[in-house]
Amino acid sequence: MQLYINETSILQEIQHKFSIVYPHLRLQFYKNPHDWGAACPEDERLTNNLSIDEACSIPTAVWIDIGEKVITGNMEQSFYDLLGLSVQVFRKAGDAWIQTTSTDVWTLGQQEAVARQEYNKAKILVR
Repeated sequence: MQLYINETSILQEIQHKFSIVYPHLRLQFYKNPHDWGAACPEDERLTNNLSIDEACSIPTAVWIDIGEKVITGNMEQSFYDLLGLSVQVFRKAGDAWIQTTSTDVWTLGQQEAVARQEYNKAKILVR
């Protein structure tokens, strides 16, 4: 699965396309890069109404691989390498969204499966 991004793409549109594939994951964009396994500071989060041209240091048209076998940290690194855009994957955990810092070595498919399992478990407990 490839995600096409160009200069006119809006961050919110990118988030939406990603969440169609992974409904229990989400992307957040940040001003500065983060180290592998490190969290992004909340005060550096970009507003999602920015275009790629406004948000990136390397505005261009690219394809980003978001397939289920892609390692989470590698996908985050691809955003930075290709666009100069810092991105962090979040996983739904109950009622909260957590940064996947300690599980950056998992694939996107694994992240989604764990989040879906936690979601289904929470639904059973609520009944």
